[in-house]
Amino acid sequence: MNLAVVFGYYIVWHYTGAFRAIFGVWTNFIWFLYNFFSIPLLFRTLFSPWQRLDIERRRGFNFEEFGTALIVNTIMRIVGFGVKSITIMFGLASLLALVVAGILFFFVWILLPVIITGLFFTGLFKLVV
Repeated sequence: MNLAVVFGYYIVWHYTGAFRAIFGVWTNFIWFLYNFFSIPLLFRTLFSPWQRLDIERRRGFNFEEFGTALIVNTIMRIVGFGVKSITIMFGLASLLALVVAGILFFFVWILLPVIITGLFFTGLFKLVV
């Protein structure tokens, strides 16, 4: 098979089939991180107690039990808010890093045939000289 034909097939594959496949992998990674950090669920339950740890009050009114339940439940909500906020921030930072890395990868992928050809001819030139 002629080298020019193979190079032509490679260029067509590089800018069509491979581009679509890489985009699919990239969107799968984005979907994975979004669901791994459970960002929608954490936003919905942001002010819920941490791991649903709270104190149930018994029937009747007892001031000591009321105060204990109020303090413990408030502390658990604050802890839950802190842990969930940190997890959301890590998740969003990971998503942002993945999006930036994906965009950079696409730019490199677009220029890759030119880069490879340039490096090949630079190596040949340095080999001869």
